Amino acid sequence: MIEKIFNIFYFVSDDQQSIVELGVVAHKISGSDEDKISFLQKNVQNDSLVCVRYPVPTGLADNGHKLSMAQFNSMIRLGRSIELFEDIFRALQAPENVLYISTPVIDDTPTYDIQSDHGVLYLTDYQGNTKLGAGHMSDYLEQYFVDGKFDIASLVHNDHYVAIKQLFNSQHYLSSMKLLVSFVDTMGYLDFGESGNVFVLWLRKYAVLADLDITEEEFWEFRNSILHMTNLDSRKVKQGKVERVSFTIAPSGTKTFKDHDTKYFNFVDLITELQKAMERWLLSYVETPQKLVDFVARYDRVVADSRYAELSLQEI
Repeated sequence: MIEKIFNIFYFVSDDQQSIVELGVVAHKISGSDEDKISFLQKNVQNDSLVCVRYPVPTGLADNGHKLSMAQFNSMIRLGRSIELFEDIFRALQAPENVLYISTPVIDDTPTYDIQSDHGVLYLTDYQGNTKLGAGHMSDYLEQYFVDGKFDIASLVHNDHYVAIKQLFNSQHYLSSMKLLVSFVDTMGYLDFGESGNVFVLWLRKYAVLADLDITEEEFWEFRNSILHMTNLDSRKVKQGKVERVSFTIAPSGTKTFKDHDTKYFNFVDLITELQKAMERWLLSYVETPQKLVDFVARYDRVVADSRYAELSLQEI
């Protein structure tokens, strides 16, 4: 059966941080899928020189008309790399189950480190590759991507919330609070990257701290104090610009109260409010599936107790 198949190329910037352009060559040949893939592979070098060029799709490009490699690597990880090429396939009337291979071009040369299919990419399959670093580490996607669905709730709970809960239940309340505010930092980073005060931005977007009679800025200064100095006197608190806050352990529904110069909120109610915030945050991934690409790009950089590299003596 004669089929239209494609060599697809993505041209990488000189600093190897972005995709700046796409390229395509279509072929019509017959044979098995293995024969067609072999044909495309043999023609990669020549096709890269004669391919028709296309811009990065507007919906994926940044203001400089580029797509970051971190974003595209995340799309590959999720098995969504075809989204970068869908406009091209549509314009060239590609078959529904299109057969293609995609190859990066760096310094005018087709270059690749690994070969994989177009499904979800688990890094455990490529342990030992120098691009991944030394040692062997489990891949959270392999554990939490089940039946085509990414269980973010369980991932975040197991990586971050379990330790907070264990410390709280052991009555190590301050240590639990330190981990909790660090957890909010992580959630802010996952949602906003490194743009602005992501701690405050995340709370404003998903939490309702007004129900605890505290502001996001007060909680931010509290976070700074207990993480850096284990006291309640941040610079802005000492200057009188932000009210000093601390916490108490009390039955659910206990109102925030003030004693001397400090306002006390209930840790138990804070946990409840942040659980509601997490539910809103998780819902945002249902409403905006494209956020998953940013999530994976950022979570690939997050460290956790549940994942560490095991090195052999020969690798040390």
